[in-house]
Amino acid sequence: MVYGSTKRQVQAKLKTAQDARDNLIVTTGGNMTVSTWMDQWLDGLDATGKLKASTSRSYREVVNLYVRPHLGHIRLGYPSPREFEVSWDNQETA
Repeated sequence: MVYGSTKRQVQAKLKTAQDARDNLIVTTGGNMTVSTWMDQWLDGLDATGKLKASTSRSYREVVNLYVRPHLGHIRLGYPSPREFEVSWDNQETA
């Protein structure tokens, strides 16, 4: 939903949101996890129609094997660089 005081303001906000969507930029609602964001990102890639089905499957496999188990639970906007570093280091040693 886009709100504004004037029609012009709403149109400008809508254009910004559409541009973000077209460029695969996803905004969070404040409680989104890395896992949820990855789902939206992958769905956005699929929606462009620019990926082969095999490429999409490969991306999802990598996310499911390497990203979700270690970073998927982290809420966007809250992780510190240290949290990512620790999660990544743990993934490399697993």
